[in-house]
Amino acid sequence: MKRLTLLLAPLALAACAIPDADPLPPEAVITSFTASASEVNVGDTVTLTWATENAHTISLLEVVSGESVPLSDSADGGATTSAEVTVNGESTWLLTATNRRGVPTTAVVNVRVGDAPPEFFFAALPATIHAGERSTLVWNAPGAQQVSLTANPGGPVNTQNQTGAGSLTLSPEQPTRYSLTVGASTRTVDLRVLPVVERFEVTAVEPQADDAGVVDAGEPGVLHLRATWQARGATRVRLSLGGLLFNEVNNGEALTQGSFELTVERLDPARVLSFELTAINASGLQTSVASY
Repeated sequence: MKRLTLLLAPLALAACAIPDADPLPPEAVITSFTASASEVNVGDTVTLTWATENAHTISLLEVVSGESVPLSDSADGGATTSAEVTVNGESTWLLTATNRRGVPTTAVVNVRVGDAPPEFFFAALPATIHAGERSTLVWNAPGAQQVSLTANPGGPVNTQNQTGAGSLTLSPEQPTRYSLTVGASTRTVDLRVLPVVERFEVTAVEPQADDAGVVDAGEPGVLHLRATWQARGATRVRLSLGGLLFNEVNNGEALTQGSFELTVERLDPARVLSFELTAINASGLQTSVASY
């Protein structure tokens, strides 16, 4: 009986020592974002005020001019909850709060200038990303009661009940044209999404034994290799060596994850072979090199 107790005690201690997996950090939430005035004269100052939850970093951008608003404390949630800004024209400010995993949440506020006619503004920030990254669509359509947003490719996009002013953070895998329609007016933005080679390696194919158990060592100087890759956002993937094209894929699962076996004659055993994998789409290309 004593032996049983002694054996169970270490097991219990070992079980208790296993830590729980870290939970994902909660999403950042912008509970409010307002301006002290919705209409001013050129040169006037307004105060932007906000409140957030679970925010790790905060940034503020005037999207029409592209100018960032300096914040005295933007890290670790930021003690700063307001900023005074000078209005030099029709202005739309974008507040971005990210959680500790870097996932953003956005909100916008607009300020008009005097009797100037309302401006219909629509932009993607940034306008160029790599597949897997995020861009924020920002719009200002003063007085709009309803807006519709579509993506090509992709179709209708949920605007989350935002109308006159809004923002959406998206992560498309392909170059995409977004069209925002208010009444009879439509604005479009083209988001460039560059392809990404996430992994590329070239390894030797191990010779296999035949039914009699004999392994074919192959011809001297002839290499049997396997190239494997992972990519995102590509509509074509090309495998080459020194300008010589070995394989090209333009559809199917191999665009994101594939492999190809090739035979290469290496006349000089000391020569390093540098293979290139190029991921291509309408926005551009990215090339990765693997040596053997």
